[in-house]
Formats: sequence, C-alpha cells, structure tokens
Amino acid sequence: MTMTFPHYIRAGVDPQAPITFEWDDETTNVFLEDARLAQRVGASTARGIAALSIGITEWIVYRFSTLSDDPMPSTYLEAAWVGLINWDYMNVKHGTKLKDWKGPVRRPLFLAIRTLKESLEMASKGSFPAEWTVYLYFLTLHVLPDPKPFRRWLDFALTRMATHFAGDDMGTPVPREALDPDFDFKPEQASALLDNYLRKVAATKNPYLTLPAAP
Repeated sequence: MTMTFPHYIRAGVDPQAPITFEWDDETTNVFLEDARLAQRVGASTARGIAALSIGITEWIVYRFSTLSDDPMPSTYLEAAWVGLINWDYMNVKHGTKLKDWKGPVRRPLFLAIRTLKESLEMASKGSFPAEWTVYLYFLTLHVLPDPKPFRRWLDFALTRMATHFAGDDMGTPVPREALDPDFDFKPEQASALLDNYLRKVAATKNPYLTLPAAP
C-alpha cells in the first residue's frame, strides 16, 4: 500500500510551493503552547488525541512530498494508523537520527515524526498527549504556504473527535475516515473501516509493523 494523502489535504496544500518560511536547524523553535487548544484536544480519548496527531502530521508530510523522496515519514504515518487499531502491531520508534535530517525540508519532517512518536508512545500507555498535538499544530502553521485550509480542517476534526471519541480513557480505535470532512462518519462504520485499512496495509512490507499471520 502506497500512502495516499486525503483529498482535503491535497486540495489545501501545494507541495511544490517554494520554501519561504524562516528555518535554522540550530535556533528555530516552533514548538509553542496554547492552553485553549490543548483543552479542546484533551476532550478526546487517548486514541482520539493520537489520531489528531497523525492527521496533523499528514499535512506536514504532504507539504514536503515533492521536495523529499525519503519514504520514512509516509511509511511511519501508514503504520501509525495501524497502531491505533492495536498498539502491539506497531514499532513506534522511528529509528532515524537527527544528524541525518538537516535543512528546511528534512529537519521539519524529522521533528514532525519525532513529535508524533512521542504522542503515540504516551497514548499507547493510556496517557493523554494533548501538548504534543499542539506542538504539531504550530509546526504545521510554520511550514504550510497557506495555513487557512489546515485551520478549517482542524476545527472540524476537533469537533468530530469531541462528538464521537470523547472521554478520559484509552478509547476505541479511530478510523482515518473519521477525520475526513466529506465523509459522513458514523461510529457503527468504524469496525469495517478499520478492517479494510488493516487488510490493505497487511499486503505491504512496512518496516514499522509486525502483523499477525493471516488465518
């Protein structure tokens, strides 16, 4: 399965846009805090917050998709959705080193995946990584050519998570389609959507996954 980015990201981001944002590997700090946003994010379950983190990271990875041919970020994202189904299926550690990811394309990609890893690790232990989701939000704002479509999507995504995946526990797995504004998601669809995604990914050799053998 080759990672296909959702239509709402492809419509909202030009991946060929030139780099116009300021970036310095040593001094750039885009990991800011927003208590109000963290509160909205934190209304979701641990899995719901992790799903938001994955969904936000997809915007970052797609933004650089024509500027970097390294498969690691998209491969990791593909596995992350499986991790939400069963944490034991995913090797959360990305296995890459900071020194190999330099410059205004590769360093933001590395930071996005590293931040996502932290979010997934916390969620898999039953914690609530809202602050890591907020960090990803600010990184996304920094690198996108036009952040308005992203902001609109995030407002929708937060509302949908609060509607269907609210709680103070681990929560149920979140299908990727739950973050699609044009998909009329109903909770009773979740099982079939998750099974379909898992079947597709099982046919790949994703290095971040250890899936059970088919019966």
